[in-house]
Amino acid sequence: NFNAMGYRLINQGQVQDACEIMRLNAESYPDHANCWDSYADALLAAGDNTKAAECYRKALEVVDNDETINDNFRTTIKNNANNFLNNLNQEENN
Repeated sequence: NFNAMGYRLINQGQVQDACEIMRLNAESYPDHANCWDSYADALLAAGDNTKAAECYRKALEVVDNDETINDNFRTTIKNNANNFLNNLNQEENN
């Protein structure tokens, strides 16, 4: 699956390739919160906090209606996105 491939690429240091794979996956499955969350993770690995924040926001937009994930994973995605966005807001306000 594309997510697993993307994370393998990140672990191998091929972050830009991972970002491209994750972007294509998110665009192909725009209603899947995990795709947006994973794309955000790849962007973070690439150092692009701005685009990562956009992807985390998109994950939060679609997560409640995403029927491909269970409630535990839904909570994990929400927590991950909210933690990043809260930390980013704190950094911007300091």
